[in-house]
Amino acid sequence: MKKQLLILFLFLISLLFFSFSILSNTYRVSSDDSSVTWQGSKTGGTHTGTILIQAGNLFTENNKIIGGNIDINMYSIICLDIQERENTQKLEEHLTSSEVCGFTCV
Repeated sequence: MKKQLLILFLFLISLLFFSFSILSNTYRVSSDDSSVTWQGSKTGGTHTGTILIQAGNLFTENNKIIGGNIDINMYSIICLDIQERENTQKLEEHLTSSEVCGFTCV
């Protein structure tokens, strides 16, 4: 009888442990299928474009994102709303310059 109670007790304890376990996962961001969309504003208008993602991971617990890291290549910035290639190139060079945002390439 004591042995059966001990087995039942251990079984119930194991159920308690597993019922409160946290469901956590790590998801890899697909660099081939993902990009960052940006929008910049200036006096008199805005510009939009994309930046390529090099790599990344998202961390979840109980189906909620709790963290992550994403590496982006700022030199891959593309402006999508300017038709003239020369003006697009000027803006892209300006956006990757140190006068707009100081970043380092690693």
